[in-house]
Amino acid sequence: MKVWVYFTRAPIRVIRISRRRQTIKLKKSLLKIKLALAQEKSETAEMLVIYKKYTQRQATKDEMKLATEQF
Repeated sequence: MKVWVYFTRAPIRVIRISRRRQTIKLKKSLLKIKLALAQEKSETAEMLVIYKKYTQRQATKDEMKLATEQF
């Protein structure tokens, strides 16, 4: 009921505020996804470097363990 009272008092203001809140939520969500993908990208690149070292017989067991976990 309270929402209806606020909506009838200043409908345009309520719409602008709710739209702004939704925009901010969306931007925060997209930033979280962007950061997660950036981290995944760097970890995958590191994994590929370790596997390349493995093919040249230069990787240690600890490095191989890290690469296998990432894979």
